[in-house]
Parts: sequence; structure tokens; C-alpha cells
Amino acid sequence: MHVNGGEVEKLAARMATGGRRRQRRAARQLARTRSPKAVRALATAYASPGTDPRVVSIAESVLAGLDDPAGVDAVCEVLIATGAERLSALVSTTGYRHSDPVRHAVLLFLIGDFEQYAELDFDGGMLAAVHAAADAELRSRLAARARVAGRMEWVRAVSGAQRRGELSDPEWEAVVATLTVTGRWDELWRLACEAPPVWGARMLRELAGQPWWPQSKVERAAFDKLAGLARACSEDLTRGHVAVKSAVLGTHLSSLSCLVVMPGELLASVSFSNEVRWWHLPSGDPAGVLRAPKRGVRCMAVTPDGTLLVTGDDGGRVRSWHLPSGKPAGTLRGHKYGVRCLAVTPDGTLLVTGDDGGTVRLWHLPSGESARVLTGHKRAVRCLAMAPDGTWFASGGDDGTVRLWHLQARAAIRTPVAQIDMANVERMRFTVKGDPERAWARLIRELVRRLHQYDIAVDTAGTAAFLSPTDIELDR
Repeated sequence: MHVNGGEVEKLAARMATGGRRRQRRAARQLARTRSPKAVRALATAYASPGTDPRVVSIAESVLAGLDDPAGVDAVCEVLIATGAERLSALVSTTGYRHSDPVRHAVLLFLIGDFEQYAELDFDGGMLAAVHAAADAELRSRLAARARVAGRMEWVRAVSGAQRRGELSDPEWEAVVATLTVTGRWDELWRLACEAPPVWGARMLRELAGQPWWPQSKVERAAFDKLAGLARACSEDLTRGHVAVKSAVLGTHLSSLSCLVVMPGELLASVSFSNEVRWWHLPSGDPAGVLRAPKRGVRCMAVTPDGTLLVTGDDGGRVRSWHLPSGKPAGTLRGHKYGVRCLAVTPDGTLLVTGDDGGTVRLWHLPSGESARVLTGHKRAVRCLAMAPDGTWFASGGDDGTVRLWHLQARAAIRTPVAQIDMANVERMRFTVKGDPERAWARLIRELVRRLHQYDIAVDTAGTAAFLSPTDIELDR
């Protein structure tokens, strides 16, 4: 039975959203079609936990007996995209192979067939290639599978020098867990000296609790020093267009106080009547509305991923709201005066607020936990600006001053050691304040010094009078 691509899409939509009779009728039509697109639609329904049992049975009758390579590839791709256990069991039972060796390697890894995976991807190159191009969901599932099974192939594929700066926190968690479970202490020690310091410190603390030490005296002395520094670092510092046309996006009940452009082509607006609205761009169609309680809202910010809206009001309250639902996420208390300005770091993990009393406060996101209270302004703080890389921010107020506040330590602990500039580390030692930052600065400095201790600087030849005992003179 031949059905064109557009009809297959309609049948797939009907199978996903229609009533039971329509779903079953659509599934039977797709089963008769058996084109790669129809097989993909059936595999997607089969993978979904909420699918009608009769539809599951129809889909299974087709999926379990495929002989068309394109159809098999379609099933394998759905499994790679969803990781569904039911589909994983079917592929394992049928022994389906993806026609692309790279895709088949990642499929074998996901279903836990590590013997066949190792034969196909003996050097881990295929897994590394897939990981480099994968989305966050697939990378997360690969990490979870590696962590449960203790697979070193995955650790070596993702923790190479070129990829360390791209790993997410769950992936680093899986790396540490896999190395720990398998007892690869030498590899954990090597990686601890090269990973972002926030994870290097975690590894050093893990190593310090194990009956293990480096073999050489020099390495043991270095380990003892770094482990001691890591123990003091228990606090994570991170946790040109021209308008030519205008449009009116509805009206608020009172004067507006703030506008914020949100991810996902949305615009948020807030009025003095505490009404927050957001609008679709560029159409201007309404997308949502919420009412903030009590005192007038004066400022607003949205996290870079668009999942959290934060407002500050005259009562000193900082409130957060889930997006796009608009449900309250919590209230951050601590300001004694009205909050006038907000800023969020590019990674969305730190919120900065300023109030009428001259106080600047830092908060961890999304938890809302207070991180630091900064003083220095003599009068109200009216504005905040965050650096694009999140290493510093500026505040300005009614006292006529602009103050710079450095967050280098917080950024540095999430940067691979090889990418940290020693000059910035030295500056950080003199600009950070507080014991947590100083502890991290000392650890980072020692890690960078260790990494570059055997570096060789090449210079033009000079006379023997200017050579030091450690210089090496090369003759052509």
C-alpha cells in the first residue's frame, strides 16, 4: 500500500492525538504502508510509554519483522533519539544493525551490548564523534549508561583535551563516578590536574580518601599539596538593527516599568500595577500574563535558557516564576529596601540584585540561596551590567559611582586548566575577597604552575654572558 509522505505525517499525528479508534485505524494504515517514514512513526509510538496497548501490538507486529534496511535504520534512529527501554529490548532481540557503522556503535553502547560495541569501535573514535555532535539529551543518556556500566571507553572519548571545556556537570559526574568505581586512580590523578578546577578539586578530594598515592616522591609531594588545597575549596562558586516599523502589543493597566527580551522569541513587560505580560515576537500576539502580589514591580530579568523569570519590587522582595507556566518558583528575602535592578550571569546560575539602600546581593539560581552581600555604594543602586563571559559585573547608583565586582574565581573553576591564563590567575589572587575565593585561587595557581612546570620558552640567541645556568643553547 503506497501512501505519500504528507499522508504519513497526518496518520502519525492522528495516532498520537486522536481517540482510541482513530489511533488504531491510523496504526493499521501505517502498518500496511511499511515505508521508512511509516516505520519511524510506528517506532515512535511504540517507544512512548502512554501509547494505547492495541497500537503497541500493531506496531510491534511490524517492527519485529523488518527486512528493509531503510526501515531498520528508522527504528534504530528512534531508539538513539529516545532511549526507550521497550524499543531497546526489541532491537536487542531482533539483532537489528544500523547501516551506518558510527550510528550502530552508539546504538550498541546505549542498549548495553558492550562486547559487540568494543569489536566495532575498538579505539573509541566513533563514540567520540557521536558525542561531539550529539544534543544534550543524547549526551546525558550516554553518560548515564557509562556511569552505570563503568565504561572507560566513554570516559576516554569525552575527556580528551579538546573536549573538556564542553562537558556538562552530569557528564563530569559520570566521569568521576566511572573512574572511582573502576579504581582508575592514576587516570583520576592525571585528569584532576587538567580538568576545570571545580572538578579537579572534586577528584583530588576523592583521591585523598582512597588508599592510593603516586609512585614517585615528586608526584606524591605534588599530590599532597594539591589535595590539601582542594580540601579548602569545598564551596562551589558557581553553583545594529534600525526600527522602521512599529506595532502596539496590547495595553497594561498602568504605566510600564520594565521590558526584557526572552529566549524563544518572546518579550516580557511589567507595569506598576504588578502585571507581567509576555508576547510572541515578531507577531506581538499575547503569550501569557501573571500578577505579582503586593508592592510595585520595578525591575525584571530572565535566565538565558528562558525557564525562570525574576522580578524585584518596592518591598525589597525578589520573586521568581517558572516559564512558560507563570507558576511561582519562590521568594528571595534579604533586601531591606526596594529592589531597583537585576542581572543574571550568562550561565544562568547567579542572580545579582541592587536596592535603594546601596546594597548589592548575589543569589544562586535556581535554588534562590543567598550567595553574598556586597556593600560600597552610599546611596541607591540603580543599574547593573553583566560581562558577556560572566567574570565581572558593574553597578551604578545615586552616589555617582560605578563599581566593578570581579567573579574571576567563579569562572576559572569551570575552565580546563590548560585554558587558564597565568596572568589572570595572578591578578585573581589580589582581587578576590573572602576565604572561599582565596582557597580556589591558591588551588588554581598551583594547578596552572604544575601544568606548565616543564614548558620551554624559545628566544633568539644572545651572547654567553646573558645565558643563565638553566638556559640551553642550540647550534644550527
